Parts: sequence; structure tokens; C-alpha cells
Amino acid sequence: MESDRELLSLNELAKRLPQVRGKPINRSTIYRWATTGLKSKSGHIVRLETRFIGGTRCASVADAEDFGRAIDDIAWSPPKLSLNAKEKAAMRERGLAAAEELRRLGVFKPGVQIEEYA
Repeated sequence: MESDRELLSLNELAKRLPQVRGKPINRSTIYRWATTGLKSKSGHIVRLETRFIGGTRCASVADAEDFGRAIDDIAWSPPKLSLNAKEKAAMRERGLAAAEELRRLGVFKPGVQIEEYA
């Protein structure tokens, strides 16, 4: 669609994009997407494509759609959580200490083994 490629100031683009949680997207958010960018699911930094027209940074609705697709790239997989034995032991100790504190505060019933929650 030709109107999707119409260049708009970032302020005007913010007004045309759909609202998020009932609030319009702020123009400073769009500026941040264009300058700093966002990290995609695969870990790459993606920036909103913009052009300067007469000293004004502009983008189109189609550019915003392309940006959204780039953020949701499908090459993403969740990071692996690998702990060595020392880290696992430290995590267990912190958990046991937290459970003991909860028992002291009366959260755990008497007679419940802390290890059941660790």
C-alpha cells in the first residue's frame, strides 16, 4: 500500500501506530528505536530505519512494521543455564538460608522439612 511508505515525522508516526496497553506510543520511544535500537530475540541490535528530510528524522508505517518483524526474528532460542557444582551449592545454601528465615518469621509450619522446598 502506497500510504504505508509515506514518510512521517517520528511524532506523526507515533500517532499512527497502534496503542499499547491503552496508551499511544511516545515519540521518544520511536526516537530510541531509531538511534539506540532494541535487541532482537537472537541478540542482534535492530534499529528503526529512518531518513532525514529537511533536518527532521522521518520513517514510514512500513518501516515500523519491518522493525517489529526484525525484533521477533525466529533464530532465537532461550539461553542455556549451566551452573557448575560450586554455583549450584551456593544457590542451594542461599535457598536454605531463605527458607530458614521464612520459618523464623512463621511462614513455614512447624514440622515441615525445609529440604522439601529447596
